[in-house]
Amino acid sequence: MIYSATLSTSGQVTLPSALRKVLRIKAGERVDFVKKASGDVVVRRQPTVQESVLEAANDIIELNNSLSRAEKALVKKHAGKTASELRASDANNPQVKKYYKEKYAL
Repeated sequence: MIYSATLSTSGQVTLPSALRKVLRIKAGERVDFVKKASGDVVVRRQPTVQESVLEAANDIIELNNSLSRAEKALVKKHAGKTASELRASDANNPQVKKYYKEKYAL
């Protein structure tokens, strides 16, 4: 479906009510304008904080379901560690050393 609007002299556009209804946008909510490589612009409603948290939780559940037992054990072993602690714990790991040597030419 194509919706049309007019750009005001101050650069504002009023989204047609039918489009606001389809996108579930209410007054005061924010929208994103995403420019595609094709030049098309997609208008989408920004998710609320609650929706973002729910999406992140679903992503975590999906990731957890895709992990092997060994990967789950590794995640459990390192749960709660900071990035610095993880780097320090891996400092003597030969695979980690090899990775950094190859990636950063160390």
